[in-house]
Amino acid sequence: TVVYHGAATVRFNEHIRAATAINVLGTREMLALAREMTNLKSIIHVSTAFANCNHLHIEERFYDMPTSYEEIIQLLKSKDDAELDALTPSLLGDWPNTYTFTKALAEQVVSKEGRGLPIAVFRPAVVISSYKEPVRGWIDNVYGPTGLMVGLGTGVIHTYFGDETHITDIVPVDLVTNALIATSWRAGTHIEGDIPIFNFVSSTQNPISWKTFHVLAHRYGPNWPTLHAVWYYFFMSFENPLCFTIANFLFHTCFGYIMDGLAILTGRKPMLTNIYRKLDKFADTMTYFANRIWTFKNDNTQMLWRSLSDKDKKLFFFDMAQMSWEYHAQALCLGLRVYLLKDDVDTLPKARRKWNRLYWLHIAVTTILSLITLKIVVTILRYIPL
Repeated sequence: TVVYHGAATVRFNEHIRAATAINVLGTREMLALAREMTNLKSIIHVSTAFANCNHLHIEERFYDMPTSYEEIIQLLKSKDDAELDALTPSLLGDWPNTYTFTKALAEQVVSKEGRGLPIAVFRPAVVISSYKEPVRGWIDNVYGPTGLMVGLGTGVIHTYFGDETHITDIVPVDLVTNALIATSWRAGTHIEGDIPIFNFVSSTQNPISWKTFHVLAHRYGPNWPTLHAVWYYFFMSFENPLCFTIANFLFHTCFGYIMDGLAILTGRKPMLTNIYRKLDKFADTMTYFANRIWTFKNDNTQMLWRSLSDKDKKLFFFDMAQMSWEYHAQALCLGLRVYLLKDDVDTLPKARRKWNRLYWLHIAVTTILSLITLKIVVTILRYIPL
């Protein structure tokens, strides 16, 4: 029996009680269950590369915390939800949300209660669409940069707060899966010593910035437009909070009200205003990650790769150093279109015609707005004495 414990709530704003029950107690119960298995070969606890995000350099080891999981569990038993809401900021301390905090606590559970088991901790970075398997571009969720790409491709997202030159840590789902399988083999054949930890990240061997990821996606994305597009692609990133707030108001809030108004007039369901409210909440939770740069040590992961036979390296490929970001980007937007937006490939001609109409509409609107702005500026300048 090989156990992969990846069950978790990944909602950043999950209530501390629910997050602890799923991420911490769930881990504890899984370890207890594993001890009762008569033919256990290995058990892998799937954590996250950002469980210890309060440290800017993250090594492949366990980190001390200012509180223990036992104390948190006892606290939850003695407090109601309202009291926990008030206590949560102080409980989190340097952690930005309940997700990363409880994942760190779960690692603490493994370090204390996992000893004696054929166990390892696997820490993947942000998981994105597949590189090659089962098919190129496969994805089934909108977490992280995937959601951003969907928003850009549908003409919903136009602004971003953060430094695009920052290196991001993203890893394709099929490479994650292959590394996870290899980790379970390693844990089952090398039981002696401390519990091993494997950081599976991209920045150490094959770094890519948000800007490069975005440029590559935009290079190939127009080949695969979607029928769900509401506007043509345009995108601006800001490091200045004031500039971002102004642009976000103009190109998200105002744009949303205008498009929803048109939807009501034409008998369709208004959706954009609600979407932008959710995006604003999501942007608030992502500010912490947008303004920080982490470095990772992944010696164990590199050693694991080198320990595989040539045959297994082909069968379970996960070497981030050999991965091509451009090759990945070529199928990225096609995967989003087919597997997330459920647009059949047969609709591509129709989608391209719509994308072309949106392009000319975008040109017309921006030209008109530019002329209006120029007229206003010229009028104002007439009344300013030189």
